[in-house]
Amino acid sequence: MINILNIVAQDYDAGLESGMLDPDKYLPKYINAFKDAGVDKIIQEKQNQLDAWIASGKK
Repeated sequence: MINILNIVAQDYDAGLESGMLDPDKYLPKYINAFKDAGVDKIIQEKQNQLDAWIASGKK
C-alpha cells in the first residue's frame, strides 16, 4: 500500500489535479503505475472481505 501512496503523492496527483499534466498523456501512466504497484491485489482483497461480510449476514 505504501508504494501506491507514494505513486499518488509524488508522481502524479498534484500535476493531474492542477491541470499541469496532460491527462491524455499522463492518466494512462498513472493507471499503469497503480497496477504495477499492486492496486489490483488490494482491490481484490477488499472485495473478498466485503463479500465475506455480506455472506455472513452481519450488519
